[in-house]
Amino acid sequence: QSQLREVATCSMESVIMAAARGHLGTGPGEALFATELASFISGDDLSKAGLVQTVGPLGRGLFASRSMPSGYELTIPSRFVLNEAAASATEFGSRLRGYGFTLEETLLAVLADARLPRVGSPFAALAASFPAEAPDARSWPDADRLLLCGTDLGAALGGADADLAALWSRIASCPYQSPAPISLADLCWAAGMLLSRGFPTEFGDATALVQPSERLWGEPKALVPVADLINHDRSCSSTFTIEPAGVPSDGEGEACVVFRNTDPREVGEEAFINYGTDKSNEELLVAFGFADDNNTADAVALMISSDGGPGRRCLIGRTGITQELWDTLLAGAGNAESLALKILKSALGAKLGTIRDSEPSPEAYAAAMKGRAESVRRYRRGVVDILQGASEECATLAQLDLASSDDDESTSESGTGAEH
Repeated sequence: QSQLREVATCSMESVIMAAARGHLGTGPGEALFATELASFISGDDLSKAGLVQTVGPLGRGLFASRSMPSGYELTIPSRFVLNEAAASATEFGSRLRGYGFTLEETLLAVLADARLPRVGSPFAALAASFPAEAPDARSWPDADRLLLCGTDLGAALGGADADLAALWSRIASCPYQSPAPISLADLCWAAGMLLSRGFPTEFGDATALVQPSERLWGEPKALVPVADLINHDRSCSSTFTIEPAGVPSDGEGEACVVFRNTDPREVGEEAFINYGTDKSNEELLVAFGFADDNNTADAVALMISSDGGPGRRCLIGRTGITQELWDTLLAGAGNAESLALKILKSALGAKLGTIRDSEPSPEAYAAAMKGRAESVRRYRRGVVDILQGASEECATLAQLDLASSDDDESTSESGTGAEH
C-alpha cells in the first residue's frame, strides 16, 4: 500500500504495472525476484527467438541462429524491465524516494547498487549482464576525452561529471544506505549504462511523477534485459511495442515488451535495431560513444540573444540557416537584416575558430582508442561542415542585402533627380 501511495499521482496503467511487480519492496520478495530475473536472462528465450549472443564487428550482439526470412521477434516480460517506477518500488529505492531523491536519481542509485557484489539486489542479474565499462563519451578515459576539447560536447561533459559527483555526495550522506556503499565509480557506470542501454520510453509510464525541471539526464529511460544487446543500424526496420497482459505472445499471458525487425536474417547475420535516424553525432557520442559518417541529422547550437534578453539556443543543421534562427536574429537586431547578418557572421566565425583551434594533433588521435578517435573526427568534421556552409550562406545573404541597398539608393537618387 505504501508503494501504491508513492505513485498515487501516476497513471492507472503505472499503478497496475507497479503492483504487478509483487516481489519488489521486501527482502524475501526481492530475493525471489532476483532469482526469477537471473533465470530469465540465462534461459532459452534467445534460442526460441532464433538468436544467439556472440561477439561481432560491433562488439557483443545478437545474431541469427537460423534463417529468418521475416526478421526476428524478441519478447521480454514487462515486470523484468528496470525503469523509474520499478526502481522506486524496490526496498532501497523506496527509502531514497522518502528522503527526497527524484525518480531518475533513484533509478541511477538502484542500478549502481545492483552492481555491487552482495546478495539481495533484485536487479543484480541485469547489472551483471552489462559490460564492465560504459561506452558513452563521459565515461571515456582522459586521453580520449581530450579529443573533445573545444567542442560543445567536451564542455558539457564537465557539467555531467559535477552533477554525478553531487548526487553521489547526497547518496553517501543519506541516513539510509544499502548494505554495501555505492562508490562514485559505480554511480558513473550506472549513468553510462542508462544512457547507452536504456530505451527512450517508460514501459508503464511514470513521467507524471516528476516535473521536467527536476530532470538532469533527459527523458525517462528503461533498461530491458537481453534486448540491450541489440546493436544499432540506421538503415534497419525495427519497432518495439508493449503488449498488455492477456496477449499470449509469451505463452503465459503476462504483459510483455516485444522487439521486432522485419529485415530478413540469414544464419550468422547480426540482428539490429534502429536507435533513431534523427540523432546527431553529438547525441550518439553522448549516449553510445560512437558517431556516424556524414550524419544527416548533425546540428550545431548557437546562443542568440533576442531583444537584449537571455540567449536562446538555436540549431543549424546541414540544410543551413533555419527560419527559427533567422527570426530570432531579426528580433535581436530590431528587424535590421544587415545587423542580424553581422551578429550571425560573428557567432559562426567565433565557433568555427574555436573548433579549428582546438583540433587535436595526430599524436593525440593516435593515443586514443581507434574507434573513438574516428568517431571524434566524424563529429568534428560535421561541425566544421555545418559552420562553413552557414558562413557561406551568410556571406551570400550579405551580398544580396548590399545589392538591395544599392538598388534602393539608386532608385531614391533617380527619383530625386526627376523632381528637380
